[in-house]
Amino acid sequence: MIYSDQTTTFGQWLKGQREGAGLSLRALEDKLNVAYAYLSEVERGKVIPSERLVLKLADFFKSNPETTLFHARRVKEQLEELQRKYPNLILGIKFSKKAKL
Repeated sequence: MIYSDQTTTFGQWLKGQREGAGLSLRALEDKLNVAYAYLSEVERGKVIPSERLVLKLADFFKSNPETTLFHARRVKEQLEELQRKYPNLILGIKFSKKAKL
């Protein structure tokens, strides 16, 4: 799935993947053995998912694990915040406008 890092959150990506597979949160809970409440919080952007969950989701939805983890852990936003706080800091990382999950 292609996402625009300007508009799509990890939770939106997850919901889109889940609904595209015709699954409810309860069905995904059963398939992944992950609590419904936790999946719901991830979809709503209330929590940053664990690495373990992200890798399970990447495997289940056949997504690139590294890209999925990068997006889920909000690395881009964290690095941008560092750049704002410390404008002279050179991070040496360039982000594209689109990435494939």
